Amino acid sequence: NQMLNWARHQVRNDGLLSFVENFVKDHFLPTMFVDYRKGVQQAISSPAAFRPRAHAAATYTPLIEKGRPVLQGLLAIDFLAREVIGWAQAMPKFAGELVKYVQTFLERTYERCRTSYMEAVLEKQSYMLIGRHDIEKLMRLDPSSACLPDSLDRSSMNNNTGDAETAEIELELSDILLSLRPIKQENLIRDDNKLILLASLSDSLKYVADSIERLGQTAVRSSNQVEEEGKNRRQPHSRTGSALCRELASFADEYRKLAVDCLKVLRIEMQLETIFHMQEMNSREYVDDQDAEEPDDFIISLTAQITRRDEEMAPFVAAAKRNYIFGGICSIAANASIK
Repeated sequence: NQMLNWARHQVRNDGLLSFVENFVKDHFLPTMFVDYRKGVQQAISSPAAFRPRAHAAATYTPLIEKGRPVLQGLLAIDFLAREVIGWAQAMPKFAGELVKYVQTFLERTYERCRTSYMEAVLEKQSYMLIGRHDIEKLMRLDPSSACLPDSLDRSSMNNNTGDAETAEIELELSDILLSLRPIKQENLIRDDNKLILLASLSDSLKYVADSIERLGQTAVRSSNQVEEEGKNRRQPHSRTGSALCRELASFADEYRKLAVDCLKVLRIEMQLETIFHMQEMNSREYVDDQDAEEPDDFIISLTAQITRRDEEMAPFVAAAKRNYIFGGICSIAANASIK
């Protein structure tokens, strides 16, 4: 009799569990997905979503709590993604479905970031140049690129590059860029707001990429918990934790690649801007045996412009990345003055 009561109790429990799981799967999750989808749409489509902060700190800080100026849209997406992964932890049986939701959010957000990037760089020379195989290769070999978010696998290679080899890489890239003279003003990104956006977008993409990786590890733990339970009940789980992690990691890679492209465009842009100013030398006559009493007006103009841009970008990007953006100017200026 006691055995029979236990069996009835177990049937009731199993029935209740089955009911709850079906309710979550058929009603709760679809409704939640619709709500989150609306939240994502609002986050990435508001006018302020991809507008760099107007009152950012004077210098860059890497901590959100201390005011890291991550773009509002990406900050909201990161919050929503972490919230959904929180649900995955609370309901590990549905971790796979919930991670798929997150992937959908991240995909739509990436497309919006890509659109914002393209609006800033479309038909500009720097954007077209970073896609050229010879320039892309030289930029990758350049030791200064060690600070880029995707450089983990090549940092050792860059560290082994000697000074002579570095100078050779710089000279080769410089020669290619100088061969493009005359640089036309309409092919440059003259709007400082777009340059600041690219800097801010790069840092924000990097922030979200790092967050995605952490979320992936959290999702793995939730999924592994289900796998263990599935093994105990002899119920194989449909998607392994490692697969979920790989899928989220691939999104992190895409975000990082776009972050790197933003920085590469900015670096080439500053070099082209330098050439644009210094190509005025070709139309002037200079006397060899006389020292200049004051710098040429185009040098003053270039210096003022670069200084202003450096100050404007300072709150939005780490010092190492800023050094990367402006780091190619001296060599290009030196080569432009003798060629």
